Amino acid sequence: WITEEFGFPQRLGDHERARRFQAVFDLQRRHGGAGVGFWNLGTEVEPQSHDVSDRTPAVWQVVRANAPARPG
Repeated sequence: WITEEFGFPQRLGDHERARRFQAVFDLQRRHGGAGVGFWNLGTEVEPQSHDVSDRTPAVWQVVRANAPARPG
């Protein structure tokens, strides 16, 4: 399976969102999921936003740490 378009609102705070993002990645890995796609890559910073970018540094670090390795 693929977990697609998951995310958490910024009102939770960057560190709580990062913890939840990591939990989704861990769940995928533990159960052999084929892939994962978070919602939403963007630079908006507002309580209702689900955007992930370097403007949400803790979440950004988790997403980058769980990205597939680049060939090469």
